[in-house]
Amino acid sequence: MNLKNGYKANRFGVVGRKLKFRSVVLGAFLILSFDFSTSAAHALKIMTMDAPGLKTLQELLSLVQLRAEEGPASSPVEYFDYKSFAANAKSLTIITFDDLNRGNGVLNGKEYVSKGLRITERSGSPINVFSAKDSGYFYPTNFNSQPNGISSSSGVNFDCPGCSDSFDFVLSTPATAAGLWIGNLNGSTEVQFLASDGSVIASEVLDENHKGVISNGAALWDNRVFYGVTSNQPIARIRTTNPASDGDGVVYDDIQFGSANRPQSITVKPKNDRKRGRPLRR
Repeated sequence: MNLKNGYKANRFGVVGRKLKFRSVVLGAFLILSFDFSTSAAHALKIMTMDAPGLKTLQELLSLVQLRAEEGPASSPVEYFDYKSFAANAKSLTIITFDDLNRGNGVLNGKEYVSKGLRITERSGSPINVFSAKDSGYFYPTNFNSQPNGISSSSGVNFDCPGCSDSFDFVLSTPATAAGLWIGNLNGSTEVQFLASDGSVIASEVLDENHKGVISNGAALWDNRVFYGVTSNQPIARIRTTNPASDGDGVVYDDIQFGSANRPQSITVKPKNDRKRGRPLRR
């Protein structure tokens, strides 16, 4: 059945969501399955059940009461390419650490509470603020924004193979978009995005060979990678796990959080009825 008589999907960007229309008269329902790309609508399939004799969408809608029922929350979207993440997020707060004086143990974790972020190293190790020129083991490539990043296993003329880099970046207000940069990878670092109840929204184990790694090629550790997530379920915490004595000391930079972009409304409008249509979420 084709859309006609003025029915129109006027915005795009919804993937795989369903609207269910339950019939008041017939007890039938219509399912509109939207299969859109981010830029254009490719298909609109209309399936009717238990509604014989209805040939157009207008005829069916004249008999039913529209009730939009959102399906289950969509899966989170993971990004290892920063441009893609930034294009799908807005109002980002970015913590660069470049406003801090460099030194070992100088970060108490509360410096950015006013901006919505608290930082802890879960083993209790001091948190160092440093740049590439402060350590013989780091490169400018390791830091996404110059000059500073943070670590517990490395710092200003400091290297501690027995120290972990297992951090919690705790958001004062859970966000639907969040991410961070990790540099100097030469081994595995797990990153989890957690909800307020501690459930895992998304997780990934990152290493020097992971998709999206940026490397300057000067040495094995001359790299960094971005990992970000947008999610309908708000993110309350970014948790990293990089154990002690694992062969690398990583640096964290540009911790960021904000709102995921929402697709614009899809409106299916019957003739002479202005109450139809509601936003659909990814």
